[in-house]
Amino acid sequence: MYWYLSFLRPPPKSVSVTEDCIQITPQIANDLRTELRYVPTDIGYVWQRVQPASSQDDALEHLTTWTPPQSTYKTLSVPLPTDVKPGQSWRLGLETMNPDGPNVPSLASFACPNPPIVPVWSAPIQFIQGAAPAVKQDRIQREWMIAEDTLRVIEQTSFDLDKKIWDSGLALSAWLWYHLIDHADRLPNDDGEKLLSRLRDPEDRTILELGGGTGLVSHVLRQAFDKLGCPIVTTDLDTAIPLMEENIALNRTRGQGPIKAQILNWDEPLPSLQDPWPSIIIAADVTYNTASFPSLLRTLCSLMKPTSAVEAPMLLLAYKERDPGERELWEMLRKEGIRMTNVDVIQGAEEEGVVELWVGSVESP
Repeated sequence: MYWYLSFLRPPPKSVSVTEDCIQITPQIANDLRTELRYVPTDIGYVWQRVQPASSQDDALEHLTTWTPPQSTYKTLSVPLPTDVKPGQSWRLGLETMNPDGPNVPSLASFACPNPPIVPVWSAPIQFIQGAAPAVKQDRIQREWMIAEDTLRVIEQTSFDLDKKIWDSGLALSAWLWYHLIDHADRLPNDDGEKLLSRLRDPEDRTILELGGGTGLVSHVLRQAFDKLGCPIVTTDLDTAIPLMEENIALNRTRGQGPIKAQILNWDEPLPSLQDPWPSIIIAADVTYNTASFPSLLRTLCSLMKPTSAVEAPMLLLAYKERDPGERELWEMLRKEGIRMTNVDVIQGAEEEGVVELWVGSVESP
């Protein structure tokens, strides 16, 4: 599992420049915000001007030492940015204190032991001359370094599960980047290497993501295959598509390979897909609702057993156990002739809540 900084009480959408500070309540919790981190942690804040844009952040300042339960609902005051002026927009970042100043964590570090706490940025805050309406923000932004660039992903702070980053998606993204780019010489087992070899082969690489949510995994793959133009389709329910497309636009200059957001409802027949047929199916955290397993199984079988004379795709599944009953899916897949092999385990920040990586393939008759 991973720990995420977030705003229990978010910043306002607008602030008067006559104010001295804004009020927030920080939080360090798991991906679903259902479990708090009970370790004293120094949290810093940093302001960044976004309109007009500035490449220079303010200095990282100590905000508080997070110590639940005392800190859980504590409202804190954050001074306004230095020399802020009406008409400007700034965003507020929270991260653990680092002696080297503000830091964007490397994505690959989340595939390694003792990953950092995931920092958070607010949405832009408008600074105005007069009184500001008391309207709180409803979205945040996460950032990771990949190669020489920064990957940015917007989340919504509502309870919509398809609009958040989940542990399995982050772990899978980090694992893919770690093995495909940063440490291509360090190979997992045979099934894992077969999957990675297929990903590396430009002649045999079209990717479909199921339950893409924010689109994090697909964005990482697009960046990895930038120069080769790998076709990627990330899918989810219709409610997730607007945020997917917003994140695609946000990262468009950070990787130019084609990526498309498409509706795929597991309860409905498989929609028309790109030609050629996907060679790799990717899914992260798609097993949390056991009631959806029959629909998920039908979708996977339709994708992995194409009626046309093409090679059957491989499945890469990232799984974090949230209920033991979820493992019923493996038996359901076996009965359909889809063999699943565990190729790696990502520990994350704690002993519990590991993310398992599984490769699936259609067994020969």
